[in-house]
Amino acid sequence: MNLGFVVRRAVRIGGTEGYVLNLLRYLAERGHSVTLYAGEVDPDAVAASVRVVRLPGGRGGRRGLLRFAVAARRAELAGHDVVQGFGRSVHHDIFRAGGGCHRTWLRLRGGVSTPWDQLEAALDTAALRRAQVVICNSEMAARDVVVDGGVAPMRVRVVRNGVDLERFAPSEERRAAVRAELAVPEGGRVALFLGSGFERKGLHVAAKAFARVAGSSDRFVVVGADRREERARNALLAELGDRLVWVGPSSTPEHWLAAADASVLPTRYDPAANTTLESLACGVPVVTTQRDGNHEVVPDAAWVVADPSDVPAVSRALHAAWLGGAEQSCREAAVCWPVSRNGREMEQIYGQWIDGELDD
Repeated sequence: MNLGFVVRRAVRIGGTEGYVLNLLRYLAERGHSVTLYAGEVDPDAVAASVRVVRLPGGRGGRRGLLRFAVAARRAELAGHDVVQGFGRSVHHDIFRAGGGCHRTWLRLRGGVSTPWDQLEAALDTAALRRAQVVICNSEMAARDVVVDGGVAPMRVRVVRNGVDLERFAPSEERRAAVRAELAVPEGGRVALFLGSGFERKGLHVAAKAFARVAGSSDRFVVVGADRREERARNALLAELGDRLVWVGPSSTPEHWLAAADASVLPTRYDPAANTTLESLACGVPVVTTQRDGNHEVVPDAAWVVADPSDVPAVSRALHAAWLGGAEQSCREAAVCWPVSRNGREMEQIYGQWIDGELDD
């Protein structure tokens, strides 16, 4: 098949970005002709057989996003059997709503508050409604796309994210090395917050929940990035003191997961948090919320919280996750979702589209 993919950034850091790189690699190895239209590209991360077409708007925050949306609309995308988009641009046959529905996030956050909110919601809605097929990565996200995005249910397919089961795997040797690197005291427990965009991911709730159940030898490790990173770090230092270990952004989440006794992600909205699946693959219990679509595969309901702002509930979930003995059940939950399964399911959908089997 001749496949075209449109994504703003094809780099190693980021959930959508990592997903795209894995999918392109899988499809290229399967012998398909793959062309990537992107604004920012890490050439070392993209498979050598993938043809890359650069578009403006890869950087520059919100203005860059708008520039990329316009550039993608004007790009010459004809000649492909299938064109798939991954962001807020339009004119794709298939659109992967990896970020769920932006109107859902605005509703959960309290509604549209700025002109930029309105623009983002308009771009997102256009991408959803103009695509012939919308791919969602959880049942929760599929419901959001239908209810808040106005997409007909017959046009929605659920294809759950895959996880690299070799990259993300339990390792006692790595665990000992990383805990030594982090200077975790003997017998100390590690709660890992892994995610960027601290307000939406619930960093401060996670820290307050940790403080309720942690002892002096336990550590709260933060891996991620945010525009207000310094302010967040100072606030957590004041609350946790030397129990806080601040790593910052990282392209190797598997390294830090090796040290964790639990990961904590009280997210306000995540269609399918990669952190959840990656943690499980490493044998690490994950505390998350019902607003994370990947809560659907978490093996213990005691780790899943209904209200992302409920600090006592998150602390109880962390206490349950810290009880131990769940490494095998976590790993077993993750092995059902390898990267290859996602690739096969997407490949099947492309074939069905080409054969007209998905045409309304």
